Amino acid sequence: MKENKINEPQVVLFQAGNAIFVHSHDDEIGECHVKVSIDEIESVTYSERQHQCNIICMSDTHVVKTILTDATIEELMAVLPSDTFAQIHWNQIVNLKHIDKFQGKTLYARNTIYTIDSRYAENAHMLFKAKSIINSTLRTTVNDEDDALFVLNGKTYHRVNLSKFTYISSDNNYTFLHVIGLRTPICTIYSMNKWMNMLPPTDFIRVDRSHILNIHHIDRLSATALYIGDRAFPIPRRNTHIITDFFTLIRRQHPQ
Repeated sequence: MKENKINEPQVVLFQAGNAIFVHSHDDEIGECHVKVSIDEIESVTYSERQHQCNIICMSDTHVVKTILTDATIEELMAVLPSDTFAQIHWNQIVNLKHIDKFQGKTLYARNTIYTIDSRYAENAHMLFKAKSIINSTLRTTVNDEDDALFVLNGKTYHRVNLSKFTYISSDNNYTFLHVIGLRTPICTIYSMNKWMNMLPPTDFIRVDRSHILNIHHIDRLSATALYIGDRAFPIPRRNTHIITDFFTLIRRQHPQ
């Protein structure tokens, strides 16, 4: 008996569901199209031996799933978001949302290290530049806690979730990012005004010329200071509106 075939392209974009359907083969039902969450895709690699693309997916619980598809690299690149997916080799695509840090031509994901081919270096580096703190933050589509940006620390760009920023301090021409899990703050050359323009105004508040605080990490407050842990941030007399601003932000986070 002749097997029925789906008369559709190898890959179909399901934009409303933030997913794609890729042509594959299932042991039980045979030829089919499989739904793949775009956010879960970490990389796509074409195998010359199998003559198929191997889609590596990483779920929220860090479970790795592999999907084989007859779709080509070119067909997949045509539908995947161009602002988050970069072709780094003739047979490989990576999702920048899964990259934790990068240095030169080396990309580091949770369990995998990727190397950018020189011929495709511009593709990835242009995207990273667009995602760096020079221009904009890297927004994920899952929820606000996944908002992140790439910060240059030494010669390496590190992906840092905004929710892990406790506060930012400044000293002359440098600013220091205090991040949960890091022993020492990350030193940057960006001004406090530039940070305030990039950070979500609903989550960060500027106390004085030298300190920006993440409101989610403020433990206590008085008429004269805000506290993160044991660290006190005095409120200048000219900035007494800070208390009112803080409670306004809290109410917006949790509307009555």
